[in-house]
Amino acid sequence: MSTSKAPNTRLPREVFPSVVLPLLDAEDFIEAYVERLVDILRTDFEFYEVILVNNGCTDRTQAKVAALQTRLPNLALFNLANRYSMAIATIAGLDHAIGDYVIVLDPRQDPPGLVRELIRVALDEKDIVYAVTRERAAARTPYYKMEERFLKALGRLNHIRLPPALSSARLFSRRALNFILKAVDRHRILSVAPALSGYSIEKIVYDPEPVPNSGGGGLNWMYSGYRAVELTLSLSPKPLRLVSIVSVGISLLTVIYSIYVVLYWLTHPTVAAGWASLSLQISILFFFLSLVLAVMSEYMQQILENIGRRPLYFYTTQSNSSVMSYAPELNVTEEREQAA
Repeated sequence: MSTSKAPNTRLPREVFPSVVLPLLDAEDFIEAYVERLVDILRTDFEFYEVILVNNGCTDRTQAKVAALQTRLPNLALFNLANRYSMAIATIAGLDHAIGDYVIVLDPRQDPPGLVRELIRVALDEKDIVYAVTRERAAARTPYYKMEERFLKALGRLNHIRLPPALSSARLFSRRALNFILKAVDRHRILSVAPALSGYSIEKIVYDPEPVPNSGGGGLNWMYSGYRAVELTLSLSPKPLRLVSIVSVGISLLTVIYSIYVVLYWLTHPTVAAGWASLSLQISILFFFLSLVLAVMSEYMQQILENIGRRPLYFYTTQSNSSVMSYAPELNVTEEREQAA
């Protein structure tokens, strides 16, 4: 396990990092954050880019970023047409990143200096590096303990090794990111993509710098429950298959119960009038209901496995800094150009 206190060795300037920042009502802190980030990037690297994704901000975030673009180089802003989930906003940035290494940070809590440590670890032949806050890594609170147990159970169900904790700060190498972006449901599996890619993985632990009243690092049990269900259904069609098996099992039980009702009616002359016929009706209806559910589950499984691509997001405008020190297509592979 790595930590954020590695020695301050000099990074190779020829490395080209892309930093993706999904934004949600960030007018109070985005200027200072981007200034710190750009200062680090231009000190350590010859080429870099910062991709900011305006996820339907209702404050002056867009105006603040536009002002930054007039005085700081290599800033790209994508204004999404609607407010999407932060996962989709992150994918919007990843889709347009062209660096050798692509880093995702949450400006509400992830310090800009984390970029150096993520790249330093990645240079040791690691394709994916995810950073976990010290509190989350320790898993001392009920919330983090439940998260850890859920990820272990989900990993056993799908026969994969999931990270012990989820993270907002991640680094992807170019080849790992190209693999991840091929998935139709990439916005759902992004948090556990390391386990699915087969590429080399490393974890680091860091101390967050949450911005007060920004929502960074906050815990939301309802949203976490929704994400747990979404992640469970996205990783594999096995839950649907489980529903099918249970439905067929229930159907068989109703058949056995129907036989029991008939035998009881034949061997007990004092049975209340109408009991047997009513029980049979309920059993038969429940049998067909369970059977229909089983068939629908199988069809839904096939649909999920063969569903076609559709746009995850739409953006209304895109703008760049007045000065860009790299060509927009500098690092785009032929494969990605064809996919676009």
